Parts: sequence; C-alpha cells; structure tokens
Amino acid sequence: MISGWIQESRKDNQTIVNVQDLEVPQSPDVFSAVDMPQGINLLIGNKVDSDVQYFDLFRRNKELSPEFKLVKRIEAEKGFALYLDKEIVPGNEYDYKVFSVDFYGNLSLDSSKLTKGFNQIFVNDATIPFPEVEI
Repeated sequence: MISGWIQESRKDNQTIVNVQDLEVPQSPDVFSAVDMPQGINLLIGNKVDSDVQYFDLFRRNKELSPEFKLVKRIEAEKGFALYLDKEIVPGNEYDYKVFSVDFYGNLSLDSSKLTKGFNQIFVNDATIPFPEVEI
C-alpha cells in the first residue's frame, strides 16, 4: 500500500500524477546466523512486506567498539537475502542490526537484532595434508 502525497499537474491536455511513498517498510521478521568455516552466514527476510529493495546490515564487536557500523547494503530478492560475513575474527562475539529499505528509500523504524559468537577457524581453499599415522 502506498501512502503519502500526490502531485497532479496538467501539460498539453495530459494529467501527470506523481506519487511519493512515505510509508516505512516493516522490520525484517526473519534474521538468523550460522557459523560457517569462512565466516557467519546471515539469512535476512521480510515475509510481511514485499516492497523491500534491500537490507542495511550493521555490525559491532562489543569488545572493540560500542557503535554499530554499516557492513553491507544487501539486495533483497523476493524479500530475502543471504550474506556471508567474512570480516570477523574467531573467538569474538558480534551484534548485528538490520533494517529494511523499500523501493522509495524509506527505512524501517526499528531493527531486528542478533548476537552471534564466531568460533570457527578460517580454512582457505588449499588442500591440507594429513600426517601419516600407523595403525
């Protein structure tokens, strides 16, 4: 539903109508995190509001900074998005906030919040040799 203001003008016997959406989107109602070997995999979604264009993801490490910083603007596909956060350190705990942003640039009023510890050890894609063991 679009609520806001309507501007109407006439030019060459045509009516031009401009509509501005002022209704803020719903906050994400799906927000979960899973440890992966490469980082924390975040699932973000908005089942209620299909007018979401992207999500603004914020993160903070409580031990290093009290402030949340924008990590990524993630495009939504049918109201959902996946993001693998690789810029984290094993053994630390992170707080995440995420806001919905609609096609008109309106930001949800409040955020879904999530705290996640990261306990995985990073492994690159190289083959890791195993030591030989006698049985």
